[in-house]
Amino acid sequence: MRASWFKIEEGKASAPWKEWKVCVADTEDLKASVSLGMRVFQVCMGPLVPPMPRPARAQIEAYAHALHHGFDEVDERTLRELVSSFEGRGGLVEPRFWEDPRHRLAQHLSLNEAPYRGGGLARIELLALEDDLDHNVRLNLLRLAWILEMGAGMPSPYSKSQSDDWRSPRKISDALSGISQLLDEGLPEFLDDREAKALRRMVADLRRLGAPELGPEALVSLSQRCDVAVNAGGRPVLLSASFKAGELSAKDARAWRKSCFLYGSLMTSFKVMMLAHVSGKVGGLRPMSALL
Repeated sequence: MRASWFKIEEGKASAPWKEWKVCVADTEDLKASVSLGMRVFQVCMGPLVPPMPRPARAQIEAYAHALHHGFDEVDERTLRELVSSFEGRGGLVEPRFWEDPRHRLAQHLSLNEAPYRGGGLARIELLALEDDLDHNVRLNLLRLAWILEMGAGMPSPYSKSQSDDWRSPRKISDALSGISQLLDEGLPEFLDDREAKALRRMVADLRRLGAPELGPEALVSLSQRCDVAVNAGGRPVLLSASFKAGELSAKDARAWRKSCFLYGSLMTSFKVMMLAHVSGKVGGLRPMSALL
């Protein structure tokens, strides 16, 4: 697995794909950035979505546009903060930043093949969902919201994008609200109608995750607030006061996990595109991560 993801070459992190090398060599090349995002998306999704879905491509193009303009506003101090954080040397902890996403893919493929077996499987489905939602969607949505604000002429320290003044981690709702507000105000102005529409769809889809009774915020750590039990019909279910019906089936949890998987893959694509921009600006990143 590792041979096809990031590895250390002469002390610097490098991905094996030609798209990575082209993008790092010229971070101003929008097409190269899009091509890199598409490659990473395919790696993340594996056999689940071989062709590039149209809405996914539009989102990746929006990411590339956001990075292109956002990095025009990144000064030397902010760039140093990004490097320090991405390399694991700063005060901001970037959990599992360099992790190979195909470990996640293998888990999802296995769950897709598992038959519904009640409450126990529902908890496993929720654990996979929570992990993807917290580590791939939440963290990268916050990074995307930050770079969109930079491109809209609203600069702020990168660390503020991930935690508040009390160093508490920011939530998915913070990122979704920030992105939605920008789009409602017609910002950033460089987004074309197709790109803005793709981002609005992303926000709407993620807000519906867990609907109608729950939202994405409530899904994080939901499995820890549930009990495996048997309902009146003798079927194993998860019981929780978090949803009105009281019980949650493996089928419900699986549907949410599958919906989240696409956006976890897209958000990972954005992260790697952002990594390429930082790496290209400073001549390479030297992460401390032992995973490499």
